Amino acid sequence: MSRAFRVFVFAVPVVLALAAASAAQEDPAATLRGLAGAAFEIAFMQKMIIHHEMAVEMAKVARERASRAELKTMAESIIVDQGKEIDQMTAWLKDWHGAQRTPMDHSVMQEMDREMAALKAAGGDEFDRKFAEAMIVHHQAAIDMARLVADRAGRDELKTLAQGIIAAQSREIDQMRRWLQAWGPPADTAQQPTVRRTPLTWLAAAVVVAIIVVGWRRRRVRSKGAAAPGSP
Repeated sequence: MSRAFRVFVFAVPVVLALAAASAAQEDPAATLRGLAGAAFEIAFMQKMIIHHEMAVEMAKVARERASRAELKTMAESIIVDQGKEIDQMTAWLKDWHGAQRTPMDHSVMQEMDREMAALKAAGGDEFDRKFAEAMIVHHQAAIDMARLVADRAGRDELKTLAQGIIAAQSREIDQMRRWLQAWGPPADTAQQPTVRRTPLTWLAAAVVVAIIVVGWRRRRVRSKGAAAPGSP
């Protein structure tokens, strides 16, 4: 077995593991699916508090920078409603489980910084669209987490809050989608869409590179063998 092929065999599972870890970071609900009872309630509330905090920070930017009054109104509603839910879940963590809210980890902070930088770099119609598109994705992640509560949590109060999150954020997603449709295409229709680099994108690229390297090494070995003098 050639050295290049051994590297390829070793690299593929490593890349797969990294891709899986990255996908788990992108899916806040991933780590909740294997939990139940008190462990689930603690993890859910801690994650949802952080998720809400991110939404509130985005909405504060929209309250100041959005060009459309309806978007400013929705941003204010997000700030107020999710702020109340943050306070409620913080109290439940302490009262029910003697637990505390957790700070954002490094990867979440990086994601938040990227989202905020993209929003702050935009203005006018471009900002409105970027905010709506980003908040739709953010809301959907919250809904995915909240849908796990009914079968995994024991507290009725938490189940009621989760249903409220699903209902409110589903309505807001529908509203933002209607707005995006009503606003029509962006003014700069010539701008090319940005390709998002997902874990699978990097995995595919790594595998292609490894295959190219292995093929090149094999051709080189065969070429050397053909050039060598024959045995007597």
